Amino acid sequence: MSTNNLTDVKALVSDLYFDYDRLSVSGKKTLDKITDVLGIENNPSDKELLAMGLPKKLLSDFRQKTNNR
Repeated sequence: MSTNNLTDVKALVSDLYFDYDRLSVSGKKTLDKITDVLGIENNPSDKELLAMGLPKKLLSDFRQKTNNR
């Protein structure tokens, strides 16, 4: 798999967290395992914010602001 493809896959998997609250328990476990394999940070608070409907762009902005403190 090329680096570009891997980057695309990571972005798509991260996008799945937008619907995290709609996944079954086994779906959530599978998604969490995939993020572990791909080395994607799966911050529970991020998942919760996305599940509440926070747009992903705002989540990224929020994360950048809190990391710069």
